[in-house]
Amino acid sequence: DAQESRGLGDVYKRQVWTLYSEMLDYYDEGLQVPEDVTVMLCDDNWGDIRKIPSPDMRNRKGGFGMYYHFSYYGAPRAMKWLQQMQVQQVWQQMDIAYRSGIDRVWIVNVGDIKPAEFVTQFFMDMAWNPDLFNQDNLMEYTESFCRTFAGNQAKEAARLLNLYNKYASRVTAEMLCDTTYDIASGEWKRVRDEFLALEAEASRLDATLKASAETCASKDAYYQIVLYPIQALANLHDLYYSVAMNHYLAQQGDMEANEWAERAERCFSRDSMLTHYYNIEMNGGKWNGIMTQPHIGYSTWHGPEHNIMPKVVRLTSAQERKDGHVHTERKGTVAIEAQKYYAATATDGAKWTVIPHLGRTSSALTLMPPTIDTGSSCVSYRMSLSSPWDSMRVKLIFST
Repeated sequence: DAQESRGLGDVYKRQVWTLYSEMLDYYDEGLQVPEDVTVMLCDDNWGDIRKIPSPDMRNRKGGFGMYYHFSYYGAPRAMKWLQQMQVQQVWQQMDIAYRSGIDRVWIVNVGDIKPAEFVTQFFMDMAWNPDLFNQDNLMEYTESFCRTFAGNQAKEAARLLNLYNKYASRVTAEMLCDTTYDIASGEWKRVRDEFLALEAEASRLDATLKASAETCASKDAYYQIVLYPIQALANLHDLYYSVAMNHYLAQQGDMEANEWAERAERCFSRDSMLTHYYNIEMNGGKWNGIMTQPHIGYSTWHGPEHNIMPKVVRLTSAQERKDGHVHTERKGTVAIEAQKYYAATATDGAKWTVIPHLGRTSSALTLMPPTIDTGSSCVSYRMSLSSPWDSMRVKLIFST
Protein backbone atom coordinates (compact mmCIF):
# COMPACT_ATOMS: atom_id res chain seq x y z
CA ASP A 1 0.00 0.00 0.00
CA ALA A 2 0.94 3.66 -0.15
CA GLN A 3 2.05 3.80 3.47
CA GLU A 4 4.32 0.74 3.05
CA SER A 5 5.81 2.25 -0.11
CA ARG A 6 6.62 5.46 1.72
CA GLY A 7 8.35 3.41 4.42
CA LEU A 8 10.58 1.69 1.88
CA GLY A 9 11.31 5.02 0.24
CA ASP A 10 12.43 6.40 3.57
CA VAL A 11 14.83 3.47 3.93
CA TYR A 12 16.35 4.11 0.53
CA LYS A 13 16.77 7.81 1.29
CA ARG A 14 18.56 7.30 4.56
CA GLN A 15 22.11 8.58 4.63
CA VAL A 16 25.14 7.44 6.62
CA TRP A 17 28.21 9.51 7.42
CA THR A 18 31.18 7.32 8.38
CA LEU A 19 33.73 8.86 10.72
CA TYR A 20 36.96 7.25 9.61
CA SER A 21 40.15 8.25 11.42
CA GLU A 22 40.61 11.60 9.74
CA MET A 23 36.91 12.52 9.86
CA LEU A 24 36.39 12.01 13.58
CA ASP A 25 38.48 15.09 14.34
CA TYR A 26 36.05 17.29 12.41
CA TYR A 27 33.11 15.78 14.30
CA ASP A 28 34.82 16.29 17.67
CA GLU A 29 35.51 19.90 16.77
CA GLY A 30 31.81 20.57 16.29
CA LEU A 31 30.94 19.80 12.67
CA GLN A 32 27.13 19.62 12.57
CA VAL A 33 25.49 16.53 11.05
CA PRO A 34 21.84 16.62 9.85
CA GLU A 35 19.60 15.04 12.45
CA ASP A 36 18.29 12.34 10.09
CA VAL A 37 21.77 11.17 8.97
CA THR A 38 23.12 8.08 10.74
CA VAL A 39 26.52 8.81 12.28
CA MET A 40 28.74 5.75 11.70
CA LEU A 41 31.42 5.65 14.40
CA CYS A 42 34.53 3.50 13.94
CA ASP A 43 37.06 1.46 15.81
CA ASP A 44 40.78 2.27 15.74
CA ASN A 45 41.27 -0.18 12.82
CA TRP A 46 42.41 -2.83 15.33
CA GLY A 47 39.16 -3.70 17.07
CA ASP A 48 38.95 -1.03 19.79
CA ILE A 49 36.11 1.49 19.60
CA ARG A 50 37.36 5.07 19.44
CA LYS A 51 34.21 6.95 20.49
CA ILE A 52 30.71 6.41 21.87
CA PRO A 53 27.91 8.98 21.89
CA SER A 54 27.29 10.91 25.08
CA PRO A 55 23.94 10.21 26.81
CA ASP A 56 22.39 13.44 25.56
CA MET A 57 23.14 12.49 21.93
CA ARG A 58 21.73 8.96 21.88
CA ASN A 59 18.17 9.88 20.95
CA ARG A 60 19.01 11.69 17.73
CA LYS A 61 16.70 10.71 14.86
CA GLY A 62 19.39 9.27 12.58
CA GLY A 63 20.95 7.25 15.35
CA PHE A 64 24.44 5.78 15.41
CA GLY A 65 26.20 2.91 13.70
CA MET A 66 29.56 1.15 14.02
CA TYR A 67 32.17 0.37 11.39
CA TYR A 68 34.42 -2.41 12.75
CA HIS A 69 37.59 -4.06 11.42
CA PHE A 70 38.62 -7.71 11.16
CA SER A 71 40.90 -6.77 8.28
CA TYR A 72 42.77 -3.53 7.66
CA TYR A 73 44.76 -2.03 4.81
CA GLY A 74 46.70 0.94 6.12
CA ALA A 75 49.48 2.21 8.36
CA PRO A 76 51.35 1.22 10.40
CA ARG A 77 50.87 -2.27 8.93
CA ALA A 78 48.16 -3.94 6.93
CA MET A 79 46.27 -6.83 8.56
CA LYS A 80 45.20 -9.06 5.68
CA TRP A 81 46.41 -12.65 6.04
CA LEU A 82 44.95 -14.66 8.94
CA GLN A 83 42.16 -13.71 11.31
CA GLN A 84 43.64 -12.73 14.67
CA MET A 85 40.66 -11.31 16.55
CA GLN A 86 39.29 -12.78 19.78
CA VAL A 87 35.52 -13.19 20.06
CA GLN A 88 35.96 -11.97 23.63
CA GLN A 89 37.23 -8.64 22.33
CA VAL A 90 34.54 -8.44 19.64
CA TRP A 91 31.82 -9.13 22.22
CA GLN A 92 33.21 -6.68 24.79
CA GLN A 93 33.60 -3.84 22.30
CA MET A 94 30.31 -4.36 20.48
CA ASP A 95 28.47 -4.78 23.78
CA ILE A 96 29.79 -1.35 24.75
CA ALA A 97 28.54 -0.04 21.41
CA TYR A 98 25.09 -1.58 21.83
CA ARG A 99 24.68 -0.39 25.44
CA SER A 100 25.75 3.10 24.33
CA GLY A 101 23.02 3.42 21.72
CA ILE A 102 25.06 2.40 18.66
CA ASP A 103 22.34 0.17 17.28
CA ARG A 104 21.16 1.54 13.92
CA VAL A 105 23.62 -0.31 11.70
CA TRP A 106 26.75 -2.44 12.23
CA ILE A 107 29.29 -3.02 9.45
CA VAL A 108 32.41 -5.18 9.68
CA ASN A 109 35.37 -5.09 7.30
CA VAL A 110 36.12 -8.79 6.85
CA GLY A 111 38.68 -8.86 4.02
CA ASP A 112 39.24 -12.46 2.88
CA ILE A 113 36.23 -14.21 4.33
CA LYS A 114 37.60 -17.77 4.59
CA PRO A 115 40.09 -17.06 7.41
CA ALA A 116 37.44 -14.98 9.20
CA GLU A 117 34.49 -17.41 9.13
CA PHE A 118 34.33 -17.89 12.90
CA VAL A 119 34.49 -14.28 14.08
CA THR A 120 32.30 -13.11 11.18
CA GLN A 121 29.59 -15.60 12.16
CA PHE A 122 29.85 -14.40 15.75
CA PHE A 123 29.62 -10.75 14.72
CA MET A 124 26.48 -11.42 12.65
CA ASP A 125 24.84 -13.51 15.38
CA MET A 126 25.52 -10.81 17.94
CA ALA A 127 24.18 -8.14 15.57
CA TRP A 128 20.95 -10.14 15.27
CA ASN A 129 20.52 -10.46 19.04
CA PRO A 130 23.08 -8.56 21.16
CA ASP A 131 21.35 -9.52 24.40
CA LEU A 132 21.99 -13.21 23.70
CA PHE A 133 25.67 -12.99 24.62
CA ASN A 134 27.60 -12.33 27.81
CA GLN A 135 31.07 -12.94 29.21
CA ASP A 136 30.10 -16.39 30.51
CA ASN A 137 28.74 -18.03 27.34
CA LEU A 138 31.36 -17.17 24.72
CA MET A 139 33.12 -20.53 25.05
CA GLU A 140 29.73 -22.23 24.81
CA TYR A 141 29.18 -20.39 21.53
CA THR A 142 32.64 -21.42 20.29
CA GLU A 143 31.93 -25.06 21.11
CA SER A 144 28.57 -24.89 19.33
CA PHE A 145 30.28 -23.44 16.25
CA CYS A 146 32.89 -26.22 16.26
CA ARG A 147 30.28 -28.95 16.63
CA THR A 148 29.41 -28.66 12.91
CA PHE A 149 32.80 -30.09 11.91
CA ALA A 150 34.23 -31.66 15.07
CA GLY A 151 31.17 -33.53 16.37
CA ASN A 152 31.74 -34.99 19.82
CA GLN A 153 35.25 -33.49 19.79
CA ALA A 154 33.83 -29.96 19.63
CA LYS A 155 34.90 -29.09 23.17
CA GLU A 156 38.54 -29.80 22.37
CA ALA A 157 38.33 -28.02 18.99
CA ALA A 158 36.81 -24.99 20.73
CA ARG A 159 39.62 -24.97 23.29
CA LEU A 160 42.21 -25.00 20.52
CA LEU A 161 40.44 -22.31 18.51
CA ASN A 162 40.09 -20.10 21.57
CA LEU A 163 43.77 -20.48 22.48
CA TYR A 164 44.79 -19.76 18.89
CA ASN A 165 42.88 -16.48 18.92
CA LYS A 166 44.33 -15.61 22.31
CA TYR A 167 47.92 -16.21 21.20
CA ALA A 168 47.39 -14.69 17.74
CA SER A 169 45.86 -11.49 19.07
CA ARG A 170 49.12 -10.52 20.81
CA VAL A 171 50.60 -9.17 17.58
CA THR A 172 49.44 -9.45 13.98
CA ALA A 173 51.41 -11.69 11.65
CA GLU A 174 52.35 -8.70 9.53
CA MET A 175 53.88 -6.84 12.50
CA LEU A 176 55.69 -9.87 13.94
CA CYS A 177 59.48 -9.86 13.51
CA ASP A 178 62.60 -11.19 15.19
CA THR A 179 62.70 -8.28 17.69
CA THR A 180 59.03 -8.49 18.78
CA TYR A 181 59.95 -10.33 22.00
CA ASP A 182 63.09 -10.31 24.11
CA ILE A 183 65.47 -13.15 23.30
CA ALA A 184 67.92 -12.84 26.21
CA SER A 185 65.30 -13.15 28.96
CA GLY A 186 63.65 -16.21 27.43
CA GLU A 187 60.44 -14.35 26.58
CA TRP A 188 60.74 -15.21 22.87
CA LYS A 189 61.20 -18.90 23.63
CA ARG A 190 58.17 -19.02 25.91
CA VAL A 191 55.93 -17.44 23.26
CA ARG A 192 57.28 -19.70 20.51
CA ASP A 193 56.94 -22.83 22.65
CA GLU A 194 53.31 -22.04 23.46
CA PHE A 195 52.52 -21.99 19.76
CA LEU A 196 54.45 -25.18 19.05
CA ALA A 197 52.65 -27.00 21.88
CA LEU A 198 49.31 -25.78 20.53
CA GLU A 199 50.24 -27.05 17.07
CA ALA A 200 51.04 -30.49 18.48
CA GLU A 201 47.65 -30.63 20.22
CA ALA A 202 45.82 -29.48 17.09
CA SER A 203 47.60 -32.12 14.99
CA ARG A 204 46.65 -34.80 17.52
CA LEU A 205 42.98 -33.83 17.27
CA ASP A 206 43.28 -33.76 13.48
CA ALA A 207 44.41 -37.40 13.49
CA THR A 208 41.44 -38.33 15.69
CA LEU A 209 38.95 -36.50 13.48
CA LYS A 210 40.34 -38.07 10.29
CA ALA A 211 39.78 -41.50 11.77
CA SER A 212 36.15 -40.77 12.62
CA ALA A 213 35.01 -38.08 10.16
CA GLU A 214 32.15 -39.06 7.88
CA THR A 215 32.83 -36.50 5.15
CA CYS A 216 35.81 -34.75 3.62
CA ALA A 217 33.98 -31.47 4.17
CA SER A 218 34.20 -31.76 7.95
CA LYS A 219 37.92 -32.61 7.81
CA ASP A 220 38.56 -29.67 5.50
CA ALA A 221 36.56 -27.34 7.75
CA TYR A 222 38.69 -28.31 10.74
CA TYR A 223 41.83 -27.69 8.72
CA GLN A 224 40.65 -24.29 7.46
CA ILE A 225 39.30 -22.95 10.74
CA VAL A 226 41.55 -24.55 13.38
CA LEU A 227 44.58 -26.51 12.15
CA TYR A 228 45.94 -24.33 9.34
CA PRO A 229 45.89 -21.03 11.28
CA ILE A 230 47.62 -22.73 14.21
CA GLN A 231 50.22 -24.41 12.00
CA ALA A 232 50.86 -21.26 10.01
CA LEU A 233 51.33 -18.94 12.98
CA ALA A 234 53.29 -21.52 14.99
CA ASN A 235 55.64 -21.86 12.04
CA LEU A 236 55.87 -18.07 11.64
CA HIS A 237 56.78 -17.66 15.32
CA ASP A 238 59.34 -20.46 14.96
CA LEU A 239 60.80 -18.67 11.93
CA TYR A 240 61.26 -15.32 13.66
CA TYR A 241 62.47 -16.94 16.89
CA SER A 242 65.10 -18.79 14.87
CA VAL A 243 66.16 -15.52 13.23
CA ALA A 244 66.38 -13.90 16.67
CA MET A 245 68.52 -16.76 18.00
CA ASN A 246 70.72 -16.59 14.91
CA HIS A 247 71.39 -12.89 15.41
CA TYR A 248 71.85 -13.23 19.18
CA LEU A 249 74.41 -16.03 18.91
CA ALA A 250 76.17 -14.50 15.92
CA GLN A 251 76.86 -11.37 17.97
CA GLN A 252 78.67 -13.60 20.48
CA GLY A 253 80.62 -15.36 17.76
CA ASP A 254 78.85 -18.63 18.62
CA MET A 255 78.94 -21.10 15.72
CA GLU A 256 75.55 -22.46 16.82
CA ALA A 257 74.14 -19.38 15.07
CA ASN A 258 74.48 -21.30 11.81
CA GLU A 259 72.12 -24.03 13.01
CA TRP A 260 69.46 -21.41 13.77
CA ALA A 261 69.95 -19.89 10.33
CA GLU A 262 69.20 -23.29 8.80
CA ARG A 263 66.14 -23.73 10.99
CA ALA A 264 64.83 -20.31 9.94
CA GLU A 265 65.21 -21.28 6.28
CA ARG A 266 63.35 -24.55 6.88
CA CYS A 267 60.49 -22.62 8.49
CA PHE A 268 60.37 -20.24 5.54
CA SER A 269 60.15 -23.20 3.17
CA ARG A 270 57.46 -24.86 5.29
CA ASP A 271 55.32 -21.73 5.09
CA SER A 272 55.13 -22.16 1.31
CA MET A 273 54.29 -25.86 1.68
CA LEU A 274 51.42 -25.10 4.07
CA THR A 275 50.13 -22.51 1.59
CA HIS A 276 50.42 -24.98 -1.29
CA TYR A 277 48.36 -27.60 0.54
CA TYR A 278 45.62 -25.09 1.37
CA ASN A 279 45.44 -23.68 -2.15
CA ILE A 280 46.13 -26.70 -4.34
CA GLU A 281 45.68 -29.99 -2.52
CA MET A 282 42.86 -29.44 -0.04
CA ASN A 283 39.50 -30.41 -1.52
CA GLY A 284 40.99 -30.62 -5.01
CA GLY A 285 42.00 -26.96 -5.06
CA LYS A 286 38.52 -25.60 -4.32
CA TRP A 287 39.98 -22.63 -2.43
CA ASN A 288 42.95 -21.99 -4.68
CA GLY A 289 44.23 -18.44 -4.23
CA ILE A 290 42.66 -17.80 -0.83
CA MET A 291 46.00 -18.14 0.99
CA THR A 292 48.31 -16.21 -1.34
CA GLN A 293 48.52 -13.05 0.76
CA PRO A 294 52.19 -12.17 1.50
CA HIS A 295 52.90 -12.03 5.23
CA ILE A 296 56.68 -12.38 5.71
CA GLY A 297 59.10 -9.53 5.19
CA TYR A 298 57.00 -6.39 5.73
CA SER A 299 59.04 -3.18 5.67
CA THR A 300 56.23 -0.75 4.74
CA TRP A 301 52.59 -0.64 5.75
CA HIS A 302 51.29 -2.25 2.54
CA GLY A 303 53.72 -5.16 2.51
CA PRO A 304 55.85 -6.92 -0.11
CA GLU A 305 54.61 -8.46 -3.37
CA HIS A 306 55.77 -11.85 -2.14
CA ASN A 307 57.15 -13.35 1.05
CA ILE A 308 60.75 -12.34 1.77
CA MET A 309 63.09 -14.52 3.81
CA PRO A 310 64.45 -12.54 6.79
CA LYS A 311 68.19 -11.97 6.78
CA VAL A 312 70.28 -14.43 8.77
CA VAL A 313 73.99 -14.47 9.61
CA ARG A 314 76.34 -17.36 8.87
CA LEU A 315 79.65 -17.55 10.71
CA THR A 316 82.88 -19.13 9.58
CA SER A 317 85.38 -20.51 12.07
CA ALA A 318 87.48 -17.40 11.56
CA GLN A 319 84.60 -15.25 12.88
CA GLU A 320 84.27 -17.10 16.18
CA ARG A 321 84.94 -14.87 19.18
CA LYS A 322 88.54 -14.81 20.34
CA ASP A 323 88.04 -12.87 23.55
CA GLY A 324 85.89 -15.54 25.16
CA HIS A 325 82.35 -15.65 26.54
CA VAL A 326 81.15 -13.67 29.55
CA HIS A 327 77.98 -15.04 31.14
CA THR A 328 75.36 -12.94 32.90
CA GLU A 329 73.60 -13.79 36.13
CA ARG A 330 69.79 -14.12 35.91
CA LYS A 331 67.70 -14.54 39.04
CA GLY A 332 70.67 -15.64 41.10
CA THR A 333 71.87 -18.26 38.63
CA VAL A 334 74.48 -18.43 35.91
CA ALA A 335 74.00 -21.28 33.42
CA ILE A 336 76.93 -22.02 31.11
CA GLU A 337 77.36 -24.41 28.21
CA ALA A 338 80.74 -26.14 28.54
CA GLN A 339 81.88 -25.02 25.08
CA LYS A 340 81.31 -21.32 25.92
CA TYR A 341 84.45 -20.84 27.96
CA TYR A 342 86.31 -17.58 28.46
CA ALA A 343 89.76 -19.06 27.92
CA ALA A 344 91.32 -22.49 27.40
CA THR A 345 94.83 -23.89 27.56
CA ALA A 346 95.96 -27.37 26.61
CA THR A 347 99.15 -29.31 27.20
CA ASP A 348 101.35 -30.00 24.19
CA GLY A 349 99.70 -32.38 21.76
CA ALA A 350 96.22 -31.92 23.25
CA LYS A 351 93.22 -29.90 22.12
CA TRP A 352 89.95 -28.94 23.76
CA THR A 353 87.28 -30.40 21.45
CA VAL A 354 83.52 -29.75 21.25
CA ILE A 355 81.29 -32.82 20.69
CA PRO A 356 78.01 -31.47 19.23
CA HIS A 357 74.72 -32.77 20.69
CA LEU A 358 76.36 -34.92 23.39
CA GLY A 359 74.65 -34.53 26.73
CA ARG A 360 71.55 -32.81 27.99
CA THR A 361 71.84 -29.54 26.08
CA SER A 362 73.84 -28.32 23.08
CA SER A 363 77.18 -30.14 23.34
CA ALA A 364 80.01 -31.48 25.49
CA LEU A 365 83.64 -30.43 25.85
CA THR A 366 86.55 -32.84 26.17
CA LEU A 367 90.32 -32.94 25.90
CA MET A 368 91.55 -34.86 22.87
CA PRO A 369 93.13 -37.30 22.34
CA PRO A 370 91.63 -39.11 25.34
CA THR A 371 94.87 -40.99 26.15
CA ILE A 372 97.06 -37.92 26.62
CA ASP A 373 98.25 -36.68 30.00
CA THR A 374 96.08 -33.67 30.92
CA GLY A 375 99.03 -31.91 32.50
CA SER A 376 98.25 -28.22 32.96
CA SER A 377 95.26 -28.20 30.57
CA CYS A 378 92.32 -26.14 31.83
CA VAL A 379 89.33 -24.07 30.81
CA SER A 380 88.08 -20.96 32.60
CA TYR A 381 84.66 -19.32 32.67
CA ARG A 382 83.91 -15.68 33.39
CA MET A 383 80.66 -14.33 34.85
CA SER A 384 79.11 -10.90 35.21
CA LEU A 385 77.23 -10.77 38.53
CA SER A 386 74.49 -8.28 39.30
CA SER A 387 75.12 -8.36 43.07
CA PRO A 388 78.09 -9.17 45.37
CA TRP A 389 78.54 -12.86 46.18
CA ASP A 390 80.64 -14.21 49.06
CA SER A 391 79.98 -17.84 48.15
CA MET A 392 78.28 -19.94 45.50
CA ARG A 393 77.21 -23.48 44.72
CA VAL A 394 78.71 -24.94 41.56
CA LYS A 395 77.08 -27.83 39.73
CA LEU A 396 79.13 -29.59 37.04
CA ILE A 397 77.78 -32.28 34.72
CA PHE A 398 80.29 -34.87 33.52
CA SER A 399 80.07 -37.83 31.18
CA THR A 400 81.49 -40.93 32.85
